[in-house]
Amino acid sequence: KAMVDGYIKTEHPRAIYASTYVPKEMLADSLAMADLGVVALMSGQERVCYPSKLLGVMAAGRAILAICPPDCEMGRMIREHELGWVVANGDIEGGHQAVLEAQADKRRVARMGENAARLLRERFTLAQAADAYWALITGHAPWGSKSSAL
Repeated sequence: KAMVDGYIKTEHPRAIYASTYVPKEMLADSLAMADLGVVALMSGQERVCYPSKLLGVMAAGRAILAICPPDCEMGRMIREHELGWVVANGDIEGGHQAVLEAQADKRRVARMGENAARLLRERFTLAQAADAYWALITGHAPWGSKSSAL
């Protein structure tokens, strides 16, 4: 955290906003105020969780800077659908380059945000989530079977 704070103060004091906890009532405004939303996933956690912040950034129609293992599902989705940039955990230079690219091409960033909002509407609906949970529970998920233990 200290390294990131130092980077923000020295490299981009006006271009980067960092915040801790944001009350739920202010979350939508907080996510929408940025051109580029940062989502981080620790290495080793990619099979355990999916950052909920990702969906908030997508709902806000913002491009994504994902700090995660590049070959994880989230990273592949971001690259495949042109939602933003994927930077490996610990790759400070890669993160710096992504921020510079975002600053240099506002139209590209806006297009990535539009892609993110559209993908959220198309693939992350409540009905789709309910169907996926039901398939998992009943053993009809493509990756599971009734005989496998949960």
